[in-house]
Amino acid sequence: MRFVYGCLTVVLTAGYLAAQSVPALPIPVRQVITPALLATHVSALAHDSLEGRATGSPGELKAARYVAGQFRRLGLCPVDSGPGPDAYFQPYTIHQRGWGPVFLRTNRRQYRLYQDFYVNGLPNAPAPETLPVAFGGYGIDADTYADYTRLDVRGKAVVLWEGEPRDRVGRYRLSGTDQPSRWSDDAYAWQRKVKAARQRGARCVLIISSARRAAFGTEMQRRRVLSQRINKAGLEPVDEKPGEVAAYVISDSLAADVLGVSVRQLTRWQRQADAQGRSPAQSVASVLTLQSARQDFPLHTRNVLGWIRGSEHPEEVLVLSAHLDHLGKTAAGVVFNGADDDASGVAGVLAIAGAFAEAQKGGHSPRRSVLFALFSGEETGLWGSQYYVTHPCWSLPQTVCDLNIDMIGRADSAHMEGIPSVYTLGSDRLSAELRQVSDEAANQQGGRLTLDYRFDHDDPQSFFTRSDHYSFARFNVPVIHYFTGLHPDYHQPTDDAERLCYDRQAIVVQLILQTAWTVTNKPERIHVDKR
Repeated sequence: MRFVYGCLTVVLTAGYLAAQSVPALPIPVRQVITPALLATHVSALAHDSLEGRATGSPGELKAARYVAGQFRRLGLCPVDSGPGPDAYFQPYTIHQRGWGPVFLRTNRRQYRLYQDFYVNGLPNAPAPETLPVAFGGYGIDADTYADYTRLDVRGKAVVLWEGEPRDRVGRYRLSGTDQPSRWSDDAYAWQRKVKAARQRGARCVLIISSARRAAFGTEMQRRRVLSQRINKAGLEPVDEKPGEVAAYVISDSLAADVLGVSVRQLTRWQRQADAQGRSPAQSVASVLTLQSARQDFPLHTRNVLGWIRGSEHPEEVLVLSAHLDHLGKTAAGVVFNGADDDASGVAGVLAIAGAFAEAQKGGHSPRRSVLFALFSGEETGLWGSQYYVTHPCWSLPQTVCDLNIDMIGRADSAHMEGIPSVYTLGSDRLSAELRQVSDEAANQQGGRLTLDYRFDHDDPQSFFTRSDHYSFARFNVPVIHYFTGLHPDYHQPTDDAERLCYDRQAIVVQLILQTAWTVTNKPERIHVDKR
């Protein structure tokens, strides 16, 4: 494409230009940032062959190589001196802590986590152990009802019922009323039972759930989802200590197998304990082999970084960012392509990189350096941007600002009609001057676009903390987060390339290009006036 320098689509007013001494953007913006260009990038990144670009996956690596290839074609500087497109990579590792081998094995069969049982807490059994078994009844240690009076549980796997005994009319035997005692009155009752067993030397505790069959299966699946809370991740190996208070939660049929009795016999014991108010606790002639190992699962991934050297202040840098990763695919093979989230942002960064590269070829390098950063791991915890701010290519005090693009390909319900709009978050949280630059860039759009600042004042969904700009803001680097809102296809397999509105997206990207050009070419870097 031939460029006629001096032909501007975005025209700065003469007064503003004179006051700021910012050279005009020397390219026809609407010819450089086109809907067709954005559609080409989004279609490549959100293709089924990339399998949803899950963090650290082969599909994400394909996306990274696509971006690196574009950087190389544009002539951007790599962050590494090595040959090939990998020179644009900033590799790092996410350390994910999770379950390794976890099982319960009787003489009859082996049982599996979340298929036959679940765990409360972190049982400490890193290697397989074979233990004698004891049945501890309800596992209660009280003056009026005691399960451990004649039971030795030292070094044993102790099986306990959930709850506490009730008489024939439904009164709780420990309280004598219709109110339960501390052994079953809240969500922490199981912990009291585990502590009582551990104090008497039990090696581990198995609790028989009061939920039956389908209800127990549903609870196992719910616990599988909740387990993600303890599957900790970090940029350093996770230091995790299994707790003393932990239990395997099992069904009545699994408990019967562990104890070497029938389910009918186990039910009979419970009825007798309730009717007679006497503990059925006893040693049994069976053993149980178990293991519950926690492991570190390192996930190797990379950010993709390319940059243009500043002509006057190369030691200062503006960062333009978006995230490469998405949700991947399900076990059944359903792909979450993430066209809007965030192939749209990556396409915007690539288009702006092309504009800066074209200007540089015409002898119009920006005064400050510009880093184009495509981060990995945003969906799983902002890991790529967190890694970058702790291992920056420019020191954070020399980082002028971060302009972050995440989901700009669709309009939400508030902006379906009329002039295109974009939410800009954070522009004046650290720098009033950055907000001024952003407003002026929107004014130069000639009424083609409006800025919506509502989430700067009312952010019930915490959008400001949910994308990569937040990693920079935490270190007092000014930011603007560009976002056009949520829609029904957000985090759904229907977030596909053909659903994006590339005409609207192009207008947003043109705005961001003008903002970036102004920030990088001001005589003085934007001022940070808030902390």
